[in-house]
Amino acid sequence: MLWSSIHIPALNYSLTPPSILLRLEKIVEAWLERSATCPLSISVSDDQNYLGDLLEHPLVPQLISAAQRLRHLELTGDATLFRRLLRFDSKDLPLLQRLWIDSTGSRPDSIDGFQISTLEDVTLRVFASVDPQSLPLRWSQLISLRLECLAVWTGYSYEGGLDSRGVFNILKMCPNLVHCEMRVTKESDLNSPLDTAPIILPCLNTLILSDRALENWNLIAPNLRLLQIGGVRDDHKLAQDASLSADIDSYRFSSPDELRDLLYSFPKISYLRLCSATACIPLDYLALFEPPNDLCPELIHFTILSPSNEFSDAAILAVVKARMAMPTPPFKSFASASSVKWRSISCLNFNLSFRTDSKSTSTMYLHSGSSMPARDSRSIG
Repeated sequence: MLWSSIHIPALNYSLTPPSILLRLEKIVEAWLERSATCPLSISVSDDQNYLGDLLEHPLVPQLISAAQRLRHLELTGDATLFRRLLRFDSKDLPLLQRLWIDSTGSRPDSIDGFQISTLEDVTLRVFASVDPQSLPLRWSQLISLRLECLAVWTGYSYEGGLDSRGVFNILKMCPNLVHCEMRVTKESDLNSPLDTAPIILPCLNTLILSDRALENWNLIAPNLRLLQIGGVRDDHKLAQDASLSADIDSYRFSSPDELRDLLYSFPKISYLRLCSATACIPLDYLALFEPPNDLCPELIHFTILSPSNEFSDAAILAVVKARMAMPTPPFKSFASASSVKWRSISCLNFNLSFRTDSKSTSTMYLHSGSSMPARDSRSIG
């Protein structure tokens, strides 16, 4: 809707001429007037100013004047500069549905905004001793959640942050989640009891975790369409049909058994990409997809991105032949390539593509390097 949303960029209030700062304030004021009674979506991106340079962001008074109409609020920068606004509650922010805080500074002394009764979309990224589980959110009504709270070393121990069991507890409190991203920032206490009760998330569409936090979980998410684990490519592309896509950083797993346990938990995976920019993917991981294992019976697209020097066309061909001999649907495509950063230094880089035709045979196209045309093809039957 016209005049219902605005993005306010960063200006360094110590270095920018006063005339330009005044001009920005006038523009924001004029936009607020033109928006009339519309519910507002406001994002402020400020990586130029910090507490110490300013006591409060100069635009806070204008944001407060429009608080009753705020529906979406996104703040990037030092959150302490917005603390007066973040202390508001449901009475002051009656329409607020989205609250995103990406703070480059410390945590403000009070974030009452997380108690607001209308919130359903929350993002908190902060380098401070914050335990996300302690936030006063109405977890059961959240639809979208993004958490990245780093643990801080106090000299004796780490405070704040989120471990894999904390991820488990948060998911259990959020039965209506559709989109979820969480970063594991500390090790779990292995001496604490592990809850093995099922987590039922009937609406969950996207689950993105920074680490292998799904160990020994019983996750029931029938509508999951994207599972992403580890430092994989951040393109978040979903399959065009109702399939489950999985992007997994194999470096997060210490053995093939751990990866097998994860994949057994998600038998509906149709699109799988294994990658590792920091370590080679051993051939043992490929063996998971051969008999007697029956992982991912609905898998139709498989991609491997790895700097491994163990891969060869013969090794990949053996996996494809073994897979096609199984009584499960064969791969429709199988691609394997070294990541871009390794292409200039490895002589074993390759790109293998397998496509299955209507007669259930595969054709292999082998070429070296991403810019060279296919120069060899042969039937696999």
